[in-house]
Amino acid sequence: MTFTPSATNSFSAGAVFWGMIWATLGKLNELAHFVGFKRANPRQTVLRWINAHKVVTITLTEADVSRMRAATELMTSDRAGATV
Repeated sequence: MTFTPSATNSFSAGAVFWGMIWATLGKLNELAHFVGFKRANPRQTVLRWINAHKVVTITLTEADVSRMRAATELMTSDRAGATV
């Protein structure tokens, strides 16, 4: 497999996106408290749901990565077809 800049950028974008999602999940309790939900514990609820629906979680992650990869390939092919 050849690693092109577009393939590397697609991987980086997916990794950063999911890193932000997991970082938000880690701070979800603080965010809920800041917004005004004093007794809520949304982090445990979300983690419980992820644990109960592992296949759905992995499928959503793969679908997002595939979508980003397709968009990157589309942009790359548009640039290749453009005349200067």
